[in-house]
Amino acid sequence: MKSRKFESKLFTDPYIESLTLEEKFVYIYYLFNSRVNWLGCYEISDRQVIFEVGNDLTTSSLQKIKNKFTVNGKISFYKHYVILKNSEHYDNHMGNIQLMRSALKQFLDLEEDVQKAMIQFKPRHVIKEYQDMFSKLGCSLLVIYGVDEIQIQIQIQGHIEGESITEEELNKISKEIN
Repeated sequence: MKSRKFESKLFTDPYIESLTLEEKFVYIYYLFNSRVNWLGCYEISDRQVIFEVGNDLTTSSLQKIKNKFTVNGKISFYKHYVILKNSEHYDNHMGNIQLMRSALKQFLDLEEDVQKAMIQFKPRHVIKEYQDMFSKLGCSLLVIYGVDEIQIQIQIQGHIEGESITEEELNKISKEIN
């Protein structure tokens, strides 16, 4: 079972205060459910959300809530993925090399179009922090922001682009830099 630090200041955030009770519950669910990872980008179906949230949440009400979160720029929904705008505010992993190793593995496991959707939605300063930390792990993440499209290039020390990196290899890389 995962545990996460829950900041009570969340309830004094003006955005949270503006939500209905049902919207608050769904928002908190998206921030803190068991699938949330270090990237704040995870896969989950609407069916699973409705099942886990319960409380008579319907498909139509979930769609309205998701649309609100999207329009307000808080959460992006791409395919069956949830991308949290500022998940880094709720976890203290950005400076922790061991946790960033997990984030790198999670990022590399995403399909390229999901990686691009995540990079496009997250604030640029957050992407820069990920680039800096990934670099320390031997992974160069080049992001080119175009007018209509984002291009990414990933190069892992000693690996061919697109080749999967194992947990053992990530462990070896992180031990070398510590």
